[in-house]
Amino acid sequence: MKLLLLSSLLILLILCSLSDIRWRKIPNSLVILILGLGVLHMLLYGSVLNSVTGLLLPAAPLLLLRRYYSSIGAGDIKLIATVGVWLGGLLNLSLFMAACLLCALVLLLKRAYTDHFPRSVPFAPFLAIPVIMSILWVMY
Repeated sequence: MKLLLLSSLLILLILCSLSDIRWRKIPNSLVILILGLGVLHMLLYGSVLNSVTGLLLPAAPLLLLRRYYSSIGAGDIKLIATVGVWLGGLLNLSLFMAACLLCALVLLLKRAYTDHFPRSVPFAPFLAIPVIMSILWVMY
């Protein structure tokens, strides 16, 4: 069952990433599926406190940041929060920081090789990469 849940999360993260790359939107239906499966995962294998911490730890500061600066999309915040239900607080925060570093590295490389700097960046793929890597680490 755990393998099925983790595989579902992996597929949903890939779908979120593809949607974010193509349309710069993460569908609420995918986020709700991730949340629902995360709650099921929590009930079977985790703790409520760890999941609530994972939900709030990275998302709360980002919501405050979004209130004053629209630098991060609401879909990205929802995705980070729902992934936190799966991962718990510290792991979600660590993977969020890894995603930020990965995004910054890609943007710096893009800036070094082109004059074009994107107005918006799809963040879901950068979040999905470290999360998928951690899932694969757990699975194998």
